[in-house]
Amino acid sequence: MALVATAVAVGAYCFGRFGDGQAAAETNSVRAGTQAETPAVASGNPGSATTLQVSVSPGSAAAPLKEAFAQLQAQAEAGDAVAATRLYRNVGFCSRLPALDWMLTSTADELLAQKTDKMDAQQLRDYKIQLDAIEERKPVMKRFHDLCDGASAEMLASLVPSLKRAAELGDVDARACYLKQGPNVDPRSFATRPELLDGYRRSVHALIDSGMQAGDWKVVDIVRHASRVGSDSLLAGLLGSDPTLHYRYLKLYRLGMGPRDGARLDQQLDSAAALLSPAQRMDADVWAQTTLQKSFSGYSAQETPEGWDPCGFSYE
Repeated sequence: MALVATAVAVGAYCFGRFGDGQAAAETNSVRAGTQAETPAVASGNPGSATTLQVSVSPGSAAAPLKEAFAQLQAQAEAGDAVAATRLYRNVGFCSRLPALDWMLTSTADELLAQKTDKMDAQQLRDYKIQLDAIEERKPVMKRFHDLCDGASAEMLASLVPSLKRAAELGDVDARACYLKQGPNVDPRSFATRPELLDGYRRSVHALIDSGMQAGDWKVVDIVRHASRVGSDSLLAGLLGSDPTLHYRYLKLYRLGMGPRDGARLDQQLDSAAALLSPAQRMDADVWAQTTLQKSFSGYSAQETPEGWDPCGFSYE
């Protein structure tokens, strides 16, 4: 029973948060300096130029991906940050929908197969609540199948380049996810398209630079972990083992914590500093302090709490 309840709750959470993910797209578009609305293909009329609303409430319907994909992709390639954000989020969601659908269907089947003749009154009440949850989920499932049904395998395989394009256009969530995971965000396409790694290799440094200029603590946190000695991430493979780089980003992150307790990071800083000469450490300290004052605000640990997931978008 606990498994069924958990699955129903997970499904409801995923579906209910999807609208918030669309609202996040609008926020990111403002940060990138773009318009909050973009032309889109209207359902059943590919030639129309109606308005694609970015801020979508959980009860409203988005244009099916199969109809909007080509124009969203063209707009993203032309530099439309809002279209790029919507494209990678919808592609990402639709690529996950079959697995989520399977999980929810399996747990519903398990629930319906249970025998009720030996349940007590409380168990029967709980059972009815879960049955009601299944019924309430059906129109939500239909809405998201309306969004995703008919999307081709080629469309769903575009997740990595769509994510990359949104990152390049300033979407802070896409940038963090792409820097952290790169082509590994969709291992299936990575396995058949090795050129995706070349795209990642060419774009990493520019994305780090853009994040630093924007004062993005997510980028600082990702780079400080990737640059530490012994890191085995994909980004670490491109940055290489660089004690000076690691110390710089670790120092910047520590300064960004402000008055918060940072005893653990102070220990890490001492260990990192031991690998540098006094002159290297002085230069790194100056860089961290100057960078903080020039580009950053807020608190680093607040924007990147312990265990945060760079690819955990708001609708998930």
